[in-house]
Amino acid sequence: MPAARSFTIRTAVGQPALHWHDLKHTAGTLAAQAGGTVKEVQDRLGHSTANAAMRYQHTAANRQQDLADRLAKMAD
Repeated sequence: MPAARSFTIRTAVGQPALHWHDLKHTAGTLAAQAGGTVKEVQDRLGHSTANAAMRYQHTAANRQQDLADRLAKMAD
C-alpha cells in the first residue's frame, strides 16, 4: 500500500502515528497474555528464533498477581 494511502487510513481511524509494527507488537503481546507459549507466539509472528518472539511478551500490570493467584489455587 502506498505510504500516502496508509497515512489517510491511519488518520481516518484517529491513529495517524500508527505503524504496522505497532499492530504486530500488540498482537504478540496479547497472544502471550492469552496464554500462548513462546513457541506459539514465535510461530504466529513468523519469527525464526524464540529470542525474537520474547521481545513481544510484555507483562501487563496485573499478570503477576493473576499468576500468583492461580499458583495459590493449585497449592490448595
